[in-house]
Order: sequence, then structure tokens, then C-alpha cells
Amino acid sequence: MAALSRGPDDCVQRTPGNERGRRRRELQGVWRTATTREMGAVTDADMLSALESVLEDVSLRMDHMEEKLQAISQSLDATIKIFLHTSKNMEINQAARTPDRKTPIGLSILVRRIHKNLGEQLQWKVRPTDHFRTEHNEEVTATVVQAVKDVEPKWSFHQVRRACNRAFESLKVRERMEREAARTMSRGGNS
Repeated sequence: MAALSRGPDDCVQRTPGNERGRRRRELQGVWRTATTREMGAVTDADMLSALESVLEDVSLRMDHMEEKLQAISQSLDATIKIFLHTSKNMEINQAARTPDRKTPIGLSILVRRIHKNLGEQLQWKVRPTDHFRTEHNEEVTATVVQAVKDVEPKWSFHQVRRACNRAFESLKVRERMEREAARTMSRGGNS
């Protein structure tokens, strides 16, 4: 149990917690009066001097804050100008690029249908060692592009070539998956 202390003016015993409360009440009383024991009475001139000092300090701090705010504002203005300039350049570059980045579904279907009907000799080679730009595959692509332009001239050369490339890649992925499935089946049969 905490040691109980008895103050000289107290009629009741106080615990240390009560002492803290008494000290807090004493300190609150100090801030409520305009005098302290050490200083004596505070005059109006003292109060005015203290207020002027505080006002001067606040004024200096506000000037400093205003300078900081001005610097931040200028920095922000410069950043906004750079951003606007960059975004305008991006819009100009965007307009210069091909506006249709996605291959139209109708074009993809047409490319696959034409490629499928070209015959045995004019099929893309999609073995693991083959790629889209081999001589044979370029010949097949040129044939498909010409056939698409004959049927539907509204698509650009780049759109049709992109559709051909994607159709080629799809065939190559399908061929690879079929090879892997066949390899898996042959391993499963040997076990």
C-alpha cells in the first residue's frame, strides 16, 4: 500500500495521487492570476510589452510563412506549366499515332477465314523455330493482306498486318499447346 502522508494544513490523510491533484490545482491558480510571488504585481506596461513581443514574434513567423508559401506557389506553378506542356505534347503524339490500337474483331475473323482458305502451300509455318518474319511467312502474310484489301479496303495496311501477326501468334500458341499435350499423353502412356 502506498505510504500515506499528512500535510501541515490537511485534516485528512492524502495519497500521492491526491498530492498530484493538489499540485495541478496550484499550477492552474498561477495561470489565472496576473501576479506571482517572485515577480510581484504585473503592471499594464508589462502586459503591453509582453503582448508587443508576442505580436512581433507572430508577425515575423507570418512573414516567414508567407515567403515559404510564395516559394511553394512558384514551384507549383512551374510544375503545372511543365505538366500542361507535357500533356499537350502527349496529345499531339497521340494524334500522330494510329488511333485504333486494338485490332477490330471483324478484321481478325476475316484474316483467319482468308488464311484458312488459302490452301495447303500458303499456310503460316508455326514450328518452334519459325517466326512471323521468315520468308515463307512473309509471303503468306502478303497474300493475306492483299486478299483482305481486295475484300474490305477500309482497313489500313498496318491494321491488317497487325491482325495477321496476332493470328500467326495464336496459331503458334495453339500448336505449342497441342505438342505439349501430345508429349504429356505419350509420357502418361509409358508410365
